[in-house]
Amino acid sequence: KKSKEEQTKEFLETVKEREGVRLILQEIKDTRPAVYDVLVTQRDQYMANGLDKLDMFPKIVAVMGVGHLDGVENNLIERGWKPTVVEGGIASCTV
Repeated sequence: KKSKEEQTKEFLETVKEREGVRLILQEIKDTRPAVYDVLVTQRDQYMANGLDKLDMFPKIVAVMGVGHLDGVENNLIERGWKPTVVEGGIASCTV
């Protein structure tokens, strides 16, 4: 059986990767949809709304936690932004 320290290290490695965060967020969404809505969905929409208002600038840099990348990106795509991938596989969207 793994020690608490080993379990913690394993968990921390999982949340460093986008796919690991997706799995954790899906579990929260399935088991606690109201919590997911407040912590993820509403914040994603808020950030996407803010970014969408900045479309007059040629380039925008937004820094956010990995747990919000998919949601913000999807919100921007729904608003007509086009997804692109830049160096290092970092997702971005353009107007």
